[in-house]
Amino acid sequence: MVSSIPFRTKKKERVTRFFHYYDISDPNGMTLLHCRSQNDIWQNLYQFPMLETSSKDSPGQNDIKKELADISDISPESFGHPNKTAEIRQTLTHRKIVGTFYKLVSNTPFMEINKSYCLVDRQKVSNFAFPKIMTTYLADYG
Repeated sequence: MVSSIPFRTKKKERVTRFFHYYDISDPNGMTLLHCRSQNDIWQNLYQFPMLETSSKDSPGQNDIKKELADISDISPESFGHPNKTAEIRQTLTHRKIVGTFYKLVSNTPFMEINKSYCLVDRQKVSNFAFPKIMTTYLADYG
């Protein structure tokens, strides 16, 4: 009798992912965006350049410099140190996202950028589709 009664199985524990977003702009008010294209959460939505880590700790300076060098022709030294502006959490059914946002301003205008990124006037950023965590950041921190 007991074996025929339905029972609730334990839920899978949510996996926590740590995303470090870099809100990068230049002196002309242009902002870098990246379209998520890989088969992952938020496919085909836009985001700031991002590094994922296995813990809440921010990526090392060398990782940040490498990412900046991959994005544009501007020397990573022209950006200065990233300033942490916000930490936003989002809970999905199968994972928790901890998004830490950093502001970076280049002293030099962007001339060439990697083709997987786009340069957008900051005033027109709202025309793009973002995941909720990015929408929350843009609404609160502009």
